[in-house]
Amino acid sequence: MQELNGIRLLNKINLFRAVFLAMALIGSAVVSADIVIDNQVIPATDITSIVISPSTGLISISTTGYTVTKDGSTTPPPSGGELTVSFSASSTQINQGESLSLAWTTTNADSCTATGGFGGWDGSTVTLPSGSKSLSGSFTGTFTFLLSCQAGFIDIIEKSLSITVSEAPQPSGNAAVINTFDTSATQITQGGIATLTWSTTNAVSCEATGGFGGWAGGSIDLPSGAKTITGSFPIAATFVLSCQGDAGTSPDVKSLSIAIAGATDPGTDPDPDPDPPADGELAITSFTTSASTVFENGPFTLSWTTANATSCKGLDGGGNWAAPRSLSGSIELAFSVLGTHTFTLRCQNADGFVAATVDVTVISPGGAGGGGGGGGGGGGGGTTQTCVPSTSLSLTAVPFGWSDWWATKNSTGVPEVFPAPLNEKIARLDVGQCGYNYVSFNTANAHGSGAILLIPTTSSDGLRLGSISRVPGDFGVAAECREFWGLGSQLSYSTSGLPGVCQLEKNTDYHANFTFTNGTDASTSTCTSPVTRGDGSLLCEVEVQVKFIENL
Repeated sequence: MQELNGIRLLNKINLFRAVFLAMALIGSAVVSADIVIDNQVIPATDITSIVISPSTGLISISTTGYTVTKDGSTTPPPSGGELTVSFSASSTQINQGESLSLAWTTTNADSCTATGGFGGWDGSTVTLPSGSKSLSGSFTGTFTFLLSCQAGFIDIIEKSLSITVSEAPQPSGNAAVINTFDTSATQITQGGIATLTWSTTNAVSCEATGGFGGWAGGSIDLPSGAKTITGSFPIAATFVLSCQGDAGTSPDVKSLSIAIAGATDPGTDPDPDPDPPADGELAITSFTTSASTVFENGPFTLSWTTANATSCKGLDGGGNWAAPRSLSGSIELAFSVLGTHTFTLRCQNADGFVAATVDVTVISPGGAGGGGGGGGGGGGGGTTQTCVPSTSLSLTAVPFGWSDWWATKNSTGVPEVFPAPLNEKIARLDVGQCGYNYVSFNTANAHGSGAILLIPTTSSDGLRLGSISRVPGDFGVAAECREFWGLGSQLSYSTSGLPGVCQLEKNTDYHANFTFTNGTDASTSTCTSPVTRGDGSLLCEVEVQVKFIENL
């Protein structure tokens, strides 16, 4: 801070304000230094005089060829008293997602401006003479909050606070364990009963799905309990118990099957070419699924037709299946609970009722087991290949580097690098029917967040699995870095700590992997329409779209 005839000047005040003060004392003068007004420079060689009128508040600068007039009345001089500013935070370090409170107090301030920081601080309204604001830290890092306050023309005070946002600590709670899940009988007669019993450790809550007799959606006593169910008509069903422990831990899932005498073998048709029902006879003429095995959250379709029914209803199975149904129709479903789900369709008329069931097994995309041979997706057709079971997939297609795969160049002819060859560009990748393929990239140029979109293919049917990993062909990665899709999905990523997406480190090599299997066992391939290449190999195709949006 400088002194000019007893008036304080801050170091940051521009030359124009200094001249204004000086001229306020002397009225007019000729200067030999450049003058800056609103960031516009007037050379000293062009200035002939400066006149300030105290009565009008106008500042006039005469030059060789033009005159500049500044209305000083819009910014009144200080109303009196020294400008003071205090600026504080509830904490200088918080975890991601936690709240932060900022507070300020001023005296003699005419206005204050908020800049920097996060959570909407930049550009927000600063109330006078004091106030506070609550914010939430979404990104990790160290951030500087600025508060700049001004009194009149000359007094400006700027305060700053440095706040560090750290990654939220991982939960250290206990995972739930289902110690036992049993039934008193695996087969009962129609109208008979069975008792389900269970015991758990560390379970906070449990969910019942599947089955029959009111099991699905029923309350589960903790840490142990029992429930009696009654077999109402011939079916066979899987009862699923899923228990959750402390927040952030993975659930434990157990299942068991109970059949009611008279039920057909799940998933089979005792007569592949049944006779049509007699005139007036009540019948469910078909009840089928588009896929008997699907990946977690993978879509499948139930379809049915009936004869001589007056009403139908979906029972058991979970989801929104349990509801009144049309006499013929279809519905698309998807489930996140692993295991076998038994869907029952019951139709009736004045003479009685009939029922039919179909099973769909949900497996984990990253799991090593699942439903053995998996043939998802009806329709069949196309070339088939017997996949040899293995504990690891073989590479049966040619991998690519990022620029080679996209084959794009920038204006200087240099191949583009991840993440932006061209916004929303689509490329096709060959994938072995029983293997995987990958595209390599480096995150040196990825500053923020974006997505690799997995879009429906037009040439190869089947369920697909994608992942982003440090090692080629690794599908056993964190859930945020792995995505199953049939009708299109996306893998979102971030190099800046955006929560809920795949976290990538900067300047690191990664691989975008794609397969038609569950990620570990070649025998689970669902590709039903491969293309035969010149070397005799059977390859499927996936279409991949990359869209990079800074700070998605």
